[in-house]
Order: sequence, then structure tokens, then C-alpha cells
Amino acid sequence: MRTLIPRIILAIFVAISAVAPAISGAVEIRLIPSVEVNEGEVFLAEVANLSKVSRRIRGELEDVFLASAPPSGMSFRISRETVGKSIRNAGIEGVTLAGARVVRVRNSTRILDQQEMVSAVQSFLKSRLINRNGDVEIKTIFVPRQRILLPGGGNVQLTVQAPPNTRFIGRTPLILRVIRGASEIRRIWVTAEIAIYMDVPVARRPIRAMETLKAADFEFRRQDMASMPSDTITSVPEFHGAIAIRAISPGSMVRKSDVKFPYLVKRGHLVHISARSGGLSITAIGKSLDAGRKGDLIRVINIDSKKPVHARIVGASSVEVLF
Repeated sequence: MRTLIPRIILAIFVAISAVAPAISGAVEIRLIPSVEVNEGEVFLAEVANLSKVSRRIRGELEDVFLASAPPSGMSFRISRETVGKSIRNAGIEGVTLAGARVVRVRNSTRILDQQEMVSAVQSFLKSRLINRNGDVEIKTIFVPRQRILLPGGGNVQLTVQAPPNTRFIGRTPLILRVIRGASEIRRIWVTAEIAIYMDVPVARRPIRAMETLKAADFEFRRQDMASMPSDTITSVPEFHGAIAIRAISPGSMVRKSDVKFPYLVKRGHLVHISARSGGLSITAIGKSLDAGRKGDLIRVINIDSKKPVHARIVGASSVEVLF
């Protein structure tokens, strides 16, 4: 019986020690007047200075839960009494609190504003489109709605990149990068709708197949280049001498595939050769080795030098040597 009683007392002591951590001697910790936290929960280690507390005791104190963090950009206050109550609720006794009587807890994270992202895309597009011909209009910028949290401290930069071979017309995909310091926080695909308006010649009247086109047959109409085929003829001089190979209805734009140009140079015929370099201009007579239409590149032999050259057709029996 005498040996049983000490064993019972020892078992009770061990059980009590396991349930409620005890701190031998009084421990004083100082509360910090103001702290900044991120999303999540607020623990004692974030609002108190525990540097002078032993490592064993610190491990018990720093994970004491105080409250959930306030919403982004918001703050609340925790009193010294509330902190003390949380410590006791964690089963820790023997702690004395000093320092601030009230701790201001602020959530330093912020949500990236949608308009901030749109403005970054607008600035990028304006810099890329400033030298484009025609009237440029950024019709829409679509940024997917998502909650992007930016950690407090440090500057956050928004940069925009375009995939290779981007035409910057019509529906244009872009990459928006959210960067803090040297790290990329997020990469977002955004879409811009870009219109570039030009005055384009359209048929003023019905044009029959095999009819030779004249400047009087066309009038100008404002068109969005994004809706135009890539081979649309955009200036009246390009029609000079062209023949319609199919009927063209009034108001229609004309594509290069809608017309053909007569041969301006025939194989074996004499041509006038011109060459220009800076302020120097040279002319000569040559013999064409190829037939071609305006703009075609053909081979020509200079009659005087007997040397073959490559020249571009610029008019009837007229070519220009390329340098």
C-alpha cells in the first residue's frame, strides 16, 4: 500500500504536465504597438518580442493563436488583456505581458486592381502603335477577373509582352506579368481588340469582268484593316492598268486576286534601264530576258556592257535596277 500511493501521485503529476504546459518562473514578454501581417492567422510571435525568451519556452509561445488576419488593406486592434487570455486558453501559465497596451494589426497585402492592369496594357499598346498608319483605336481590353494578392513592402511592377509575330490588329493576345523585385508573382493572358481605320478605295459602280480599271471607278470609304483581306488594294495608283478578272459590285474593296495586270515588258524586247544611288542617276538601254508585269523582278542585259542585271518593272518597257 505504501509503495502504491507514491506511484499514483507520480502518475497524476505526469498527466497534469502533459495536458497543461507549465513555464517555470515568471516570463515577461513585450507587445509591439503596431505590426503588419499577410493573409491567414495572427499568432503571438507576430505581435510580441520573444527574442529574450528561452528557446524551449519560445516554442510554446510563438504558436499561440490570437485571431484571423484582417481583410486586405484593413486593420484591427488587440488589447493586452485579449493576448493574455489567449495565452491562458492555450494552457500556458506564468507569463507577464508588458509593452503596448493595444496592438494595431494591419494586413499589408492588397488586391491588384483590375483597372491598374488595364492601364498597363493600354500604355504598352500605345507605345507599340504610335507609328502605325491610319487611325488607331483600342476598342476593348479583356483581363480575366481574378483575385491577385500583392504582399506588402517593395514595389510591384506590371509589364506587358507580346508573343512573336504579333500583328497588333484585331483580336490580339498579350502577356501581363506581375513582378515584385526579381520574382514573377503571376503571369496572365489578356486580350486586346485593336482597330486601325484607313480610307480604302471601293468600287463606285458595277465593274464587269475583263474591264480595265480607272481611278474614276472608285471612291474612298473608311474601313477597319482588321476586317480587310491581306491582299486588299489600298491606293488608287495600284489599279493603274489593271483588268478585272471577275465582276466587282459597288461598295466592294478590291483584292489583288480580283485583278490582273497586262504584261508591260515582253521577252526579247528593248527596255529603258534606270539606276539611282543617292543623288546619282544612270540610264541605259537593255534587252529583256523575261516577260513581266508591273512590280515583277526580271533579268535584263545591258546592251553596252553585255552584263546581265536584275531589275524591277516600273512601267511600259521601263525597269529599275536594284542596289
